[in-house]
Amino acid sequence: MQFAHFIWIASAAVGGGGVGWLLDRIVLGRLRRFARRSQSLVDDVLVGALKGILPLWGALIGVRFTLRSFDLPASVADPSARLLLGLTVFSFCVVATRMASAWIQHTTSGLVGGTKTASIMGIVMRA
Repeated sequence: MQFAHFIWIASAAVGGGGVGWLLDRIVLGRLRRFARRSQSLVDDVLVGALKGILPLWGALIGVRFTLRSFDLPASVADPSARLLLGLTVFSFCVVATRMASAWIQHTTSGLVGGTKTASIMGIVMRA
């Protein structure tokens, strides 16, 4: 792999992350305002779970498309694809954990002695 490939990959990651950040600020910002006005709990949980994850997804998409555009040997392409898949699965697990944690907190907040946190993963993800 040549140095120019690293430059293209880094540029794609930064560019994709920037697009994801803009989507996070603009689209999710509007969805947050809409979710605050609605009576539904589902939209609050979903929008809260997606906060901050769109830049990561944008960067992963940018890197993936950049790697696909190069004619890389299998010794580089396969581990790269596996790493991106692992990061993607991890990010979806983070979103699912945030959703489950928020759902548990919302549903138990009215109970006497309601939970302060839903799981250790929720505590780790907030840090």
